Amino acid sequence: MEPDAAQNPSPSPVPPPISAYYQTRAEHHAVVTSDWLAHAAAAAAAFPGADTADAAPPPSPGGGGVIEEFNFWRRKPEAAEAVAAIMALAAVIRSSRATTMMELEIELKKASDKLKSWDATSISLSAACDLFMRFVTRTSHLEHEKFDAAKSRLIERGEKFGEISLKARKTIAMLSQDFIYDGCTILVHGYSRVVLEVLKLAASNRKLFRVLCTGTMI
Repeated sequence: MEPDAAQNPSPSPVPPPISAYYQTRAEHHAVVTSDWLAHAAAAAAAFPGADTADAAPPPSPGGGGVIEEFNFWRRKPEAAEAVAAIMALAAVIRSSRATTMMELEIELKKASDKLKSWDATSISLSAACDLFMRFVTRTSHLEHEKFDAAKSRLIERGEKFGEISLKARKTIAMLSQDFIYDGCTILVHGYSRVVLEVLKLAASNRKLFRVLCTGTMI
C-alpha cells in the first residue's frame, strides 16, 4: 500500500471539472467590440424609425440623479430594466461636469454601483451596468484625445449602445422566426417580453403553432 493511501484511506473525490463557460465568464462578459457594435447596428437598421423617438431622454431639469433617469426609462413599456440602466448611465455622461477622464470614470462607477444596489437581486441590471462600463469607457483611443473630444465620443458610444439595446427585442424576434414553423409546439415558462415579441411576430406572419405555458406569461 502506498504511504499516502495509508495516511488517507478515504481520499476526497476529485471535483468535476469546471465548465469552460464559467472559467471564461468574465472574458465573455467583457467581449464587446466595435465589430459587435457594427453588426448590431446593421441588425437594428432593419427597423428604421422604430423607437427612435425615445432614443435619447429629455434633459433632466436640475441634473436629475441616475435613479430618477433609470425610473424614467423603466416606466416605458418597450424598455426593459437593462435598457433603462444603459440609458441612465448614458445620461450621466451627458450631464457630467467632470473635467478629466479619471473624474468621469469615477462618476460613472459611482452611478453604476448605485444602480446595481437599487436591486441587488437583478442579474440583468447588474450585467447591463458592467457591460456599459466595459464597452463605453474601455477604449485605448480615448487616452490620446483631449477631454472634450473624448467625452463627446463617450456620449456618442453610450447613446448608440442604448439605441441598439432599445431595438434588440425586435431584432431578436426577427432572427428567431426561422425556428418557428407551421405545426410546431413551443414550451414556455415564466415571463419574458422578448419571448412574447417572438411569438407575436410569428403570429403576425400567419404561422400556425401551439404554445404550452407552464407558468404565467401575463
